[in-house]
Formats: sequence, structure tokens, C-alpha cells
Amino acid sequence: MHGKYYPNNDSTGGMPYIASVIKKLKNQYPDSLLIDIGDTVYNPPHDKQHHFKPMIKIMNTLKYDLAATGNHEYQYGVNTLINEYVKQANFKVLNSNILDKSTNKLPDGILPYVILNKNGINIAFISVCTTELATDANPQVGKDTIKIPITEVLKELIPKVRAQSNIVILLAHEGINKIKQILTNNPDIASNIDVVFAGHDHDYTPDPIIIKTNLKGFEHKTYIVEMGAYTKHLGFSQIKYDKKQNKVLDFTLKPFEINSKTIQADPEIKQIIEQYFNNPKENINTLNPWLNPSLNPLSVS
Repeated sequence: MHGKYYPNNDSTGGMPYIASVIKKLKNQYPDSLLIDIGDTVYNPPHDKQHHFKPMIKIMNTLKYDLAATGNHEYQYGVNTLINEYVKQANFKVLNSNILDKSTNKLPDGILPYVILNKNGINIAFISVCTTELATDANPQVGKDTIKIPITEVLKELIPKVRAQSNIVILLAHEGINKIKQILTNNPDIASNIDVVFAGHDHDYTPDPIIIKTNLKGFEHKTYIVEMGAYTKHLGFSQIKYDKKQNKVLDFTLKPFEINSKTIQADPEIKQIIEQYFNNPKENINTLNPWLNPSLNPLSVS
């Protein structure tokens, strides 16, 4: 999401607009899970002043269920991540391969995976993050962490989690090409992951990428999807699972385009943003941050 509190220059995205779609979908599908794949923040003019505070309030209001950490969650150091984000979250924050250098353990409150039960089906969520936390612009990011290669941690965790779960979902804040490479080179890992929600490289996959493995005569499909960045799209996914066969039969994805010209801003989220950024001049994305407030709410079919 990268702290996109307002729409982008092309009128796409913006937290009040994506919130309208989220609320509509959660109302229609009350058993659904709301998930973020990392980099919730890092829109420098806004985050420099407030860090995680506006976004965590928005995410708690929208009742997120899970969030992976991205490289920018470590932007302000592990202690800030723990105190301003993890401890304030009313949802579970996941990551398995970025450790706190001061303890050699995961930062306080972050879980490597979680297993949720929905309608008698155990669904496991494992999270990994790119180990390239530092950038040319921010070479100090990640200095207070220990970074474990993704393949290494998945080889350790996947068998343990698969034994307890019917469905395994990987929340991967890493580029799709790297994830594809890991799965292709490690069929033992791929054959035990059903779906990958990817992030980091801002790729957009309106149609799932499928990795096929065949171990011991059993064909397995791993579906990979990514919804770009900057709140331009929201992905709505559905998994068809057969309890008798203990098998995922199908995975479907419906991306929703977020356009502030055709979607009404959610007043609750708009109000939160205005509490932090009550001067429109602070908004660098557009001269008119709240577009078309009289539009009808989005109709989700």
C-alpha cells in the first residue's frame, strides 16, 4: 500500500476508496480474510512525520486478519516496528526469516506462521520477506536484523506446517520471478504450497501463475498472484477445496480496480486520514485528495 492515503496522480487508489471495496466484500463474504503482503508504509512525506500510526489505525478499523512484513516495515528499525506496528495491531503480523539482531529471534510479537480454522478446514499462512532490506537511498535499513534465506526457512517450516494443515498459503514479500525460481528449483517445497500471495516487485497478475509439480505420481498446482502496489488494485481470491479428497480443486482471482472517480470515499477512513493530514497541502499526490464525494457506493457483484 506504501502509505497511499490519497489517490495517485492518475486517480487510482487511495485508502478511503479501497476501504469502500473492502467493506462491501466483507459484508457479502463474512467468512473472508483480509490480508496484506507488506510495505504498508513508506510514502516519505507522510511517514517521516507519523511512521506507522495512520496506517495501523486504518488497518485496525478495517479489521485486517493478517499482514506480512515487507522490507519497508523495517525502515525505521526493529524497535519502531515492534512498538508502533506489531504491538498496536489488532491482527496477526507474520514473518519467518528476518530476525532481531539483538535477540537472534523474530521481533517481539511477530509470528512465523499461523493456522486458522475455517468451516472445519485448517488453513496455514507462512510469511517470508526479501532479504534485501537496504536500498541505495536507505543503506542503513536492516542493520539491526539477521536475514535468513527464504529457501532455508521454507525447507524447515513447510513440512511442519503441512502436517497440521489442509491448505498452505505463502505470504511472500518477494518478487514473483524469485518465488517462481525457488518453487521450480525445490519441488519438495512447491508441492506443499497451494497458493502464494506475492509482493515487493509491484507486479500485477490478473490471471494466476501456476507452478506444476509431480512427486510420487501426484500432480500438484501452486497458484501465484500479486496485486501490484499503491492501492491500485484489490485482489479477491477464492479457493475451492474438497474435504473428502483433502485437496484444493481450484483457485480463482477477481481483481478490483480502485478508481477514485467511480468509487465513493469511505467516510470513516477519510476521517482518520484527516486527523493526521488535515492540511490538503501536505498531499503531494493530487491537488484534490477527495474526489467525487457524491458518487454512489461501489456495487460488487
